[in-house]
Amino acid sequence: MSWFRDCYLVFRQGFSSLLRSKATWLMLAFALLYVGVVAIAMRNGGDRMNQNRLFAHVTLGFFIMIIIPLVSTYFGVACVRDEISQGTILHLLVRPVPRTAIWIGKWLSASLLSLLLLSMTFGLAVSFARVMAPQAGFGRAFELDMQLPFLQALIYGPLVYPAIGLFFGLRFRWSMVWALAFILIWEEFVSVTPPGSGARTLTISDSMRTLIYHAAGEHSRLRGMLSHVAIKGSAVEMPSAGSARVTISWFFFLALGLACWSGARREFVSSEKET
Repeated sequence: MSWFRDCYLVFRQGFSSLLRSKATWLMLAFALLYVGVVAIAMRNGGDRMNQNRLFAHVTLGFFIMIIIPLVSTYFGVACVRDEISQGTILHLLVRPVPRTAIWIGKWLSASLLSLLLLSMTFGLAVSFARVMAPQAGFGRAFELDMQLPFLQALIYGPLVYPAIGLFFGLRFRWSMVWALAFILIWEEFVSVTPPGSGARTLTISDSMRTLIYHAAGEHSRLRGMLSHVAIKGSAVEMPSAGSARVTISWFFFLALGLACWSGARREFVSSEKET
């Protein structure tokens, strides 16, 4: 029971620290760019395109691929990196608190803040889309139940990306650079490679797209967008939802396990600037 109590206390301290950080509000402003893009797209293109398809394109290309990975990974890095750089992490380490409780508590704080911020952003985007979408546009009017499959990304993204950020924050100096390299090179580039190679199924973002596909209605336009990718005249079926969850679970447990392992072995100094 003491381990859970220590974990809760670290979580509470970490969440409070992240909320007070000015960088958190910068992340909120960055996430709100998605709301602005949705509002502009629906206002300018909603009378010429199917409104649900337009919203899906913006959400998949901007929110799923950019906003969720960057915001969630940043909080995972920031929950430990700021304290390491300032040396205040030593105040936790000198106490009789298991290091695993410290790192799990830090991850929980980053995960919860990511979930709250991203959920608020997505909710605002849906609200703005419903207001800005023309009532008599091309195709069907904007329908709320067509957007619910995207909640899959809000379930898994704030869980796995902060764990990856935590690992980079504990393992590397210039940890955000490493995190950006992971997102831009692996998540962004590999996830759009031809599916026949098999590499894209080993990314978080493609696994989340797969889960969105399976959560959509059987004959929905959203499923039609994601179901097939043309390769030299042929088509490749989407992977199963089970395989996508396995991939995400592997990323999550591996990243969190490596973070706890790195944090347990590492010797921390009074301060460590990013040099």
